[in-house]
Amino acid sequence: MSGQAVPAAPSTNGSRRREILRAAVELFHENGYHATAMDDIGAVVGLTGPALYRHFDSKAAILETALLRAARYMEERVAEVVTTAANPRTALETLVRDLINVLVDHPAITAIAESERRNLSDRARAIYDRSARMRATEWIGPLMQLRPELTETEARLVVDVAQGLVQQAVRPSRGVDTDRVRELLFAGAMAVLFDPLLGEPPTQDQSEPVESAST
Repeated sequence: MSGQAVPAAPSTNGSRRREILRAAVELFHENGYHATAMDDIGAVVGLTGPALYRHFDSKAAILETALLRAARYMEERVAEVVTTAANPRTALETLVRDLINVLVDHPAITAIAESERRNLSDRARAIYDRSARMRATEWIGPLMQLRPELTETEARLVVDVAQGLVQQAVRPSRGVDTDRVRELLFAGAMAVLFDPLLGEPPTQDQSEPVESAST
């Protein structure tokens, strides 16, 4: 989400807003939301005063836009995976890898999603939390197809543990080769989803269509 050069050509309104969002996310991550001023954000993108406020009317609006855009992107991606995956195993593996990729590739936005969520308005926080619940729920359908011995409550617990493991373990992994991080996190999440004591899921289930828990 960061590290892209500012285009030489004049920015359109949309691209300028993206520049502001990228700069703000990095500053919120580095310095904290409350310690970052609108002037700090403007300085990074070369805007001051009224020029910056033409794009966002407040720092709160920037935070809300950044987090809700990220949530919407992940929500759409989860829905795409569940809809298009050939079988439950492929769906679940892809969901795990996508979560890992977001956490590894975009540490700033994932960090402020956790640390600055409380600074969202009540309305924005409700939308963000509803999206997070939906994304977690979409893991449950494929998991229950692969592990029919689980109740929905048990499957939700397993999913929560697997996602929590990935989210917590990615933090101390800075400095480790990113490909290795991805491998280790994937192995850990899959070990939680498929308890080694219970063995691998039956191979015949893998040919069944994926069922969404939200349907």
